[in-house]
This record gives sequence, structure tokens and C-alpha cells, in this order.
Amino acid sequence: MSSAVNDLLVALVARLEGDGDLTALIGAGGICDRRLARGREPYVMIGQVEADDLSTDDESLLECRLVLTAWSAVGRQQAEAVAARLRAVIDDADLALQAGRVISLRHRKTVSRREEKTALFRVDVTFRAVVEG
Repeated sequence: MSSAVNDLLVALVARLEGDGDLTALIGAGGICDRRLARGREPYVMIGQVEADDLSTDDESLLECRLVLTAWSAVGRQQAEAVAARLRAVIDDADLALQAGRVISLRHRKTVSRREEKTALFRVDVTFRAVVEG
């Protein structure tokens, strides 16, 4: 199951890194899987990933809930702009996986807030993917 999740994440990051509009917003190297040092904002962090096995006797299915977080030190408007681009690039994207295929990839919800401890703005964008394979 973890190899399917990793395969999905690799394809997802490749799609995001290939989008010039997103790169214009966050800069090269602005997609990561951990919090970056203060002053590196804006960037996108791959956050929580939950996976559930939905397999049946006839087919192998995996449901993944992915949270991508847009971080900004400038303000909510910048973080929301990055989040909007994430939704535009990923929602219903046809991602090429090494093994298996993405049946569905849809935006589920977006939540924005200001982090009190850091004074950074963050927007969590949640997607649901169903992968066959």
C-alpha cells in the first residue's frame, strides 16, 4: 500500500513542479514534505496523507486523503493564491503512475488560518484520490 501512496505523491509533485504558474508563485524548489526555515515562504508542503484499502476480491483499490499546505509570511491573500493554483492544477488531474492508475482525484475542502506561534498564514487544501492497481 505504501508504494502506491509514494507513486501517487511522486506523480503529484511532478505535476505541480511542471506548472509554470505555480512556480511563479512559490519559486523553484518550493514544494517539500516538511516545514522550511522561516523566510523561505511562500511554499507548498505535502502534509498529512491517510490511506485506506478499499480492495475487493476482484480489484485492488486505495483511497488517499492528501493535505497540501500553502505557507505565506506576507498574508492570507498570497497563501490563498497558491492554494487556488493547487486546486487548478490537481483537481481532476490525469496523473501517470508507475503502476496502477488514478481513478479519481478531487478537491474536498480548503481551510485557511493564521498560525499564532509563527504569525505565518497557512491554507490546507485536502484532496481525495482513488487509485487502482
